[in-house]
Amino acid sequence: MSARMHATAIHWPGLGGALILGPSASGKSDLALRTLGLGALLISDDQVILTRKANILIAEAPPPIAGYLEARRIGIIAVPSIAAAALHAAFIIEGGPQTSRLPEPQPLSLPLGATLPSFRIDPLEACAAELVRAGLWLLAHNPDQSLPSLAGFISKPGAS
Repeated sequence: MSARMHATAIHWPGLGGALILGPSASGKSDLALRTLGLGALLISDDQVILTRKANILIAEAPPPIAGYLEARRIGIIAVPSIAAAALHAAFIIEGGPQTSRLPEPQPLSLPLGATLPSFRIDPLEACAAELVRAGLWLLAHNPDQSLPSLAGFISKPGAS
């Protein structure tokens, strides 16, 4: 069984997959493009096919759009991509002052009876792509979500 969602999905090697949710023209593709510049891979842009295997939610692209992203004011471009990957978090597009400064990941119910931890994110923040990476890192290295720490995430100058 599968479900199709209006969303964008990326995979960060070593950290996991992220589902980016928001209304049309809210900045999903723009945020995904910025994550790609930092080493992420596109799973799918604009439409995501979800399947569930046990407790793992898998994202993949519909075949006609696999490997392509809509870059506004540029066009449809081929980008580094991966055919499918497990999702570990959802990032919900939300701009402006209502975005919480110190949120706890909230469970988000998705199709197929799946749930992912979710963060609200303002895609216009200069650090938005890094926040996606940091959220995935925290979940990968701190699965019980107690005492969040970015130690090890940010490399110190001169450290190898």
